[in-house]
Amino acid sequence: MLRYVASNEELGNGRNLVRSIGMMSAKSMLRSKMVVVVAVVALVAAACGGSVEPGTSTTGAPQADGSTSVVSSTTAEVAPTSTTTSTTVPPIRGIDWEMVEPGFWPHDAVVVGDRLWVSGRDLSTTGTEESAVVLAFTDDGRTWEFVDLAGLGMPVRVGGRSIDEVQGQSVLANVDGDLYALFSPSPVDGVSADGAIGDMWLVTTVGAADGEVVALGPAETGMDQRIGEPDRIDPKALQYTNYSDFRVGALGGITGRDGQIHIAIDGNRWEPYATTDSDVTVFTLSGTELANVYNENKFGGGFIEYAGIAALGDNYVLVGRRGDRPRVLFSYVTIDGVDWLEAEADPPPGDWVEVLDLASNLNRLVAAGSERPGWGSLRTTDFPVSWWSDDGSEWNRVELPLKESRAMRAVGAVWTGSEFVLVGADEKVTAAIWTSPDGIEWSEMDTENLPEMSFRGAVAWGDRIVMLGGVRRTGVVVFTPPLP
Repeated sequence: MLRYVASNEELGNGRNLVRSIGMMSAKSMLRSKMVVVVAVVALVAAACGGSVEPGTSTTGAPQADGSTSVVSSTTAEVAPTSTTTSTTVPPIRGIDWEMVEPGFWPHDAVVVGDRLWVSGRDLSTTGTEESAVVLAFTDDGRTWEFVDLAGLGMPVRVGGRSIDEVQGQSVLANVDGDLYALFSPSPVDGVSADGAIGDMWLVTTVGAADGEVVALGPAETGMDQRIGEPDRIDPKALQYTNYSDFRVGALGGITGRDGQIHIAIDGNRWEPYATTDSDVTVFTLSGTELANVYNENKFGGGFIEYAGIAALGDNYVLVGRRGDRPRVLFSYVTIDGVDWLEAEADPPPGDWVEVLDLASNLNRLVAAGSERPGWGSLRTTDFPVSWWSDDGSEWNRVELPLKESRAMRAVGAVWTGSEFVLVGADEKVTAAIWTSPDGIEWSEMDTENLPEMSFRGAVAWGDRIVMLGGVRRTGVVVFTPPLP
């Protein structure tokens, strides 16, 4: 790996980035890109007893990825002309893939302008080694620049915890053409809330110089885990006034428009008593400052396991899985960004529902998940399903097609700008991709040579589908069709 540290003078405004060139580019060009058809014609001049021997030349042609392929062409002189014929097969989405190792374990990705941003941890394994949170970007998929988060005053250390715990988590979003990134590094003694297992830091291009980012902690944003709502009182426990105090258990998602930003956090109530319930808290920011806090469970029992948050028309919708039986898709809809109304889908025919991701084209929502067959069903394994809604309150269930019967979940949902894309995975690796122009009728994409990788997330980047995950003990970013 060749690494280059740019100076402040080169980057301007004190930004210190580390550029990784080549980034262990383990590119898997899983299909040959060139088919050469060679025509050999021999002309014999019988009258004079002579012959014309065909000539052969070999040329090393530099390729877009820096490698060199050998292209052989054979040309025969045909009086009075010679002919060389070649045909190029264009790469096909879903069939042709390119895999890149960015040098860290990716968590989330977003496209802002033409730039792909990826967050994660500088951990090449999924073990419990101490590491640090990472924010990097690329303009071509191969050359990556790392933002110096520590240089911005942000704590970056992540303790010896599992990669699936809150420490080290991150979520990214594009709001009004600006980057919003939320990170959860280890808490800082004397600064973080007592008992917090991870803090919340916002990294954004808002308020930063052109091409720069700023890092804002709980003191700047107001997203402190000691927040209470003294003006809101639980009717079941009138003596308590800080009912929405909580401890973050997982970072959820970010959405917004016109400077109003909604950040969803999955966690537990902490005061007046701790609970194992999974509660959702929504922080609403005006720009980068806290404007409102909503806690899903402050007035009642039950719980909702967060799956996604997105804009829909002039409203916002938060989706998850309801803890009551049967477990169903459950949503909260807000028209003003302050008060959220509850809604739920009809109970499924099975005994178990899992809601895992959400995508929006602003006019329609599509949620991804799975169901488990009920008693008496001929099925014996989980199967992928999706739901669509045009208002966030009424949901329509769709069973996703499978070319072969196997245990599967729809784990990722993406709007590309022209179609919805769902990513499916079995217990270990990615296994299917579905596309739909409307989120209702789905077809399974031909995915020959689909990389066997764990799945962390997906995003559309131009005409490419980008997936994040890991292969064995290495973080990877894969592209289909391949990079140019």
